[in-house]
Amino acid sequence: MTDFSNASGIIRARKESRLGDDDMLPIRLTEGVAPVPHTPPIVVPKNLHAQPVEDNVAQEAGGYDSYSRRWYMLLVYFLISAQNNSQWICMSAVAEAAGRFYGTDDFVVIFAILVFDIVSPFAFVVSVFISRFGIHKAVTIAAVGTCLGGWVKALWLSTEGQLVGQTIMAFAHIFGSVGMPVYSAVWHPTSERALATSILFFATVLAGGTGFVLAPWIIGSSPEQVPHFFFIQALIGTVCCAPVIFFQHKPPTPPSRSAEVAETLPSSSFWRDTLKMFQNSQFVILLLSFCLGFAILNTVAITAQDIFKGYTPLQVGIIGAGTVFTGMFGCVFLSLLVDKTEKYKEALVISNALAGVTMLALYFIIRYQWSFACVASAVFFCGFFGIAGFPVAYEVGCEVSFPIHEAVVTGVMTTLGQWVSVALTSLEYKVVPAEHKWIVPLAAAGLYVIVVLSLLGFKADLKKRKIDRMKDGD
Repeated sequence: MTDFSNASGIIRARKESRLGDDDMLPIRLTEGVAPVPHTPPIVVPKNLHAQPVEDNVAQEAGGYDSYSRRWYMLLVYFLISAQNNSQWICMSAVAEAAGRFYGTDDFVVIFAILVFDIVSPFAFVVSVFISRFGIHKAVTIAAVGTCLGGWVKALWLSTEGQLVGQTIMAFAHIFGSVGMPVYSAVWHPTSERALATSILFFATVLAGGTGFVLAPWIIGSSPEQVPHFFFIQALIGTVCCAPVIFFQHKPPTPPSRSAEVAETLPSSSFWRDTLKMFQNSQFVILLLSFCLGFAILNTVAITAQDIFKGYTPLQVGIIGAGTVFTGMFGCVFLSLLVDKTEKYKEALVISNALAGVTMLALYFIIRYQWSFACVASAVFFCGFFGIAGFPVAYEVGCEVSFPIHEAVVTGVMTTLGQWVSVALTSLEYKVVPAEHKWIVPLAAAGLYVIVVLSLLGFKADLKKRKIDRMKDGD
């Protein structure tokens, strides 16, 4: 693979290729780049940027075009991700009622939620798929799987049907989650990449919050309402996933210099790319902090009914919904901040430190049985600070490991994050007795100390942004 670690080692088609009379123009290699052995010169159509388009076009820095249709693509992707995630964790707030409906133990309902984590190794396969076939096919598969899984759960009303439906949706979820940074890089200019990724991540958060409220509101403590809830979810899923038929593969021209460079890169082995990532010490540090932070909040969310015993299912649902809604605003706020300042490391350190502080406050509030308003407020702040860093971490992971494909990077981060989450959730169930669940926030606060210490040793080498700032003559 060509080494693009040097910021000056970037290939770029000449700007004159937009206006000349010749059909093809070889791409010029700038100083410091060794050509790929035994590879013929890469050529770019000289009229590449002259294709007519049907939507409004805005010219970004460096002469790259961004197309207004990107916002429609973002909306379609958003709806699919939101619907998928609304069915993931919603039953945790009504696990007891669902268990009575199925005539089984509550843990079977929790296990159906953990299926999303258990199938996470498939993210490795999905990352290779997206790097070969593109984001369009990944989003289409996510839409079909989400719609199908919802109807399986609505029509096959048994424990087996619940597990099969959840499994289908879990595989669909992987296609959607791994593809988020890929979509942002393909469709959005440099100034919008972190924001676009955060909006898509925000879809998962928003939907989780909606599910947390919708399930207790419809089901409550009445097992007979479970079929009604699944039918409503399946119907909404059909409406949300249908617009995928209009989703496009990519814009007529790349939105940024780094996107154009990525298009010219030769295919590489997945295992070779994975090895290179783990040889990158900065990526490993980021991966450790991301996985641990993800597992902390995932464990608290999945075991919410155990941690917040004494509260009604609706109150637990309000806590869960409020957490993800505040996390949604945190994602948008932090992404806008880093897009403008490029202070990625500082943003991650501060957000995780504050998440740890609020988790510690939650421990004291639960331990000494303060009011429900205090509990909810503490959890809301945990969500705001804790969730906000996830999409930013995805973007930074793609930056520090460039030119490795975004799908491969995201696949590795997602898979390992899910594995750590499964391990931590299982450990919590096995080690912490039911009557001592109030200690979980204290343990979470201690784990956040490890996250922050790891990030303090991280150096954010933003390779893609360095490329996008380069001039044509560099």
